[in-house]
Amino acid sequence: MIMQDDEPKTGRRGEAKRDAILKAAQRCFLEDGFAVSVDRIAAEADVSKQTIYSHFGSKEGLYRAMALSTKWPVHEALSADAPLRDVLVRFGSALLDKITAPETIRLHRLLIGQAGQFPDLALVHHEIGPQRSVALLADHLRPHVEAGRLSAESADVAADHYVGLLLGTTRQRLLFGASPTPTAEDNRRAAERAADVFLKAYG
Repeated sequence: MIMQDDEPKTGRRGEAKRDAILKAAQRCFLEDGFAVSVDRIAAEADVSKQTIYSHFGSKEGLYRAMALSTKWPVHEALSADAPLRDVLVRFGSALLDKITAPETIRLHRLLIGQAGQFPDLALVHHEIGPQRSVALLADHLRPHVEAGRLSAESADVAADHYVGLLLGTTRQRLLFGASPTPTAEDNRRAAERAADVFLKAYG
């Protein structure tokens, strides 16, 4: 049963509480991963544990809200009025910059180790993080597939293939410390190569 308190959930004060909780949650999840306690987040946000439950319902609900509130350059790169190759390169560069950043690699190592202990949170992370990026790319590609400009089985398959071309074994090597962090220029060149191969295959 979700605990309730007399903290407002709407209005200026309620929004301020919500924002404070989301910012605290982001800091705490980045440091401790899925294992962070709601008590610690409440202390960081200077609110009661009841207030967190009344706003978000559960730790899974809080994690989902935190992830959805974060604006990623990856998603902003999907501009509908730009040539497709330019969109793919911008999207790919932004995705690689995010995924290959040392803090992201550190967090992914932590989350992978905790996924078995917190399967519900791991699924939320996959849905809101990696899968969300692929789904948004598929939405951008769908008009091109439907109009016949891309000869693909479906936009979802095409998006999955592009991300596969983009990442290759890069993330795996970084997770195991087998290669140095790529520069922004390295990532852009990788995105250009992936976009060119993708368009040759589907164009």
